[in-house]
Amino acid sequence: LAAASGSANDAGAAASSYALAAFAAARAAATRGATVPGEVTANIDKLANGLAAYSSHGGALPLVALALGDYDTATSSTDASVAITAFVGAKRLPGPLGPASASAAPTLKVTTAAPPPPPLALAWAALPPSPPPFLVLSSGHGEVSFALAVDFVPFDLFEEPVSRGLRVERVIRRHDAGLDGPVGPPLASVPLGAIVTVTVQLSSVDVLHNLLVDAWLPAGLEAVDPNADGGLGASRSSRGGGGVVPLYAAWGSGCWWWRCTAFSRETRPDRVTFSASWVSAGTHSVSFEAVAVTRGSFVLPPVKASCSLEPEILGLSASGRLAVVDPAAAAAPLPPPPPACDPACSERGRCHAGRCVCEPGFRGAACESAALPPPELDPDDVVAGGAVALRANASATFLLPVRAPFALALPTDFELLADGRVEVVSDEEEQRRLLVA
Repeated sequence: LAAASGSANDAGAAASSYALAAFAAARAAATRGATVPGEVTANIDKLANGLAAYSSHGGALPLVALALGDYDTATSSTDASVAITAFVGAKRLPGPLGPASASAAPTLKVTTAAPPPPPLALAWAALPPSPPPFLVLSSGHGEVSFALAVDFVPFDLFEEPVSRGLRVERVIRRHDAGLDGPVGPPLASVPLGAIVTVTVQLSSVDVLHNLLVDAWLPAGLEAVDPNADGGLGASRSSRGGGGVVPLYAAWGSGCWWWRCTAFSRETRPDRVTFSASWVSAGTHSVSFEAVAVTRGSFVLPPVKASCSLEPEILGLSASGRLAVVDPAAAAAPLPPPPPACDPACSERGRCHAGRCVCEPGFRGAACESAALPPPELDPDDVVAGGAVALRANASATFLLPVRAPFALALPTDFELLADGRVEVVSDEEEQRRLLVA
């Protein structure tokens, strides 16, 4: 629940509790024939879930408990009893959700009185190839929550940030001991033994709760622990990243009323982790120092930021490579980024390495044109298996989508031209060309 119209800040647990209680009363009245506004029906479940996961109830905890009780009463969840069965296509999921037999009765039963069942972890390889949709069937009464999460290891590095409600960017720059901060351009290589500053910038248009940032390090760098070096590795952050902020400086500094954005840090061998229970809307940055300890070329993993109780809010920085070179060599800056796509891919795609990757149904350098319609084939040209057979006396030009698998059965007399086109000579020596894109 927003604090005001258009505000990025939430109204707090107390105001949200009053709203949930009012929504629950309206929902209960609907069962007696009353008219309920559409915004109540659309948002009451969302508000209840958000309030149940709220990180700082404070003195409003009794109000939260009463409002959630009203919600349970309105949804007949005070004595919920729900049986759940989960399928991937026609295959039933094993484990706590029951045996693999699709004909077996549901075995996972969730009730108000019993503790929640253990989570089911399933390897992707255990699913059918090209997994069909995930299906959850339920029976019984009341309301229960069901969550599905996917942990994955990318096949390749992300060349650009991945933003799902949260944008993350990371730069590595040379550390200046006199200024106690980073100087110079972002680096692609650093000398062995050099100290660098890793800066992570986080941007969000909404207030975030329980934010966790994992700044993974390449194998050639080792983070400096501020608890062991006398202060060199101390983290710094902008917009309220620690310490007490005076009231007169609160506005615009990451504080809202009595709450400030403060990051806690944990230094690990392979990464530095930052966490904050409350993060104001806007842009924040955290930084730490690291030492180049191993010579070589290393993968630069992405920095991951996510909300613990809202896994759909996620941000990954761009990946890359970092080289640790001989101590006598100079640090090399990163090459300039590729030019941005202009215009912004016509709002029909995304910019990748300076080129537009169009959404399905569009094409062109800026995704400005609709995709070509599928080719119209003469039925006589289509043979078994979907292959296209070009008859000797037929003429056709096909523009096929890149993703469309196809095969060509060509006459005996044909010639492959330098530009990739196929020139077919018929019995009457008429030239026919087949253009495949």
